[in-house]
Amino acid sequence: MVTDHKYPKMERVVRQHLKAEVIKELRKELGLSQAELGSLLGSDQTDISRLERGQKIPDWLMKAVTLNRLLQKAQLSFDDLLLSLPDPEDYSKVKES
Repeated sequence: MVTDHKYPKMERVVRQHLKAEVIKELRKELGLSQAELGSLLGSDQTDISRLERGQKIPDWLMKAVTLNRLLQKAQLSFDDLLLSLPDPEDYSKVKES
């Protein structure tokens, strides 16, 4: 077991409750290889393989769990957070400071 996060107890809890097979099934349903999913998430094939086997929780997933906990405390959802962002088409209208 590899643990390299700031909060190893939280990682253990996430590992116990994570349904690794669901991640693998979803990846396959989307027609993505482990390397492709890793690239989309700023990770690599090795991290995705370890995640799907329940061996290691990647840093990006731990950050998502932390963000989700913060949003829950604020009684917000990921949708609330993401929908508050401008539409990507509007980014070209934003002036650089």
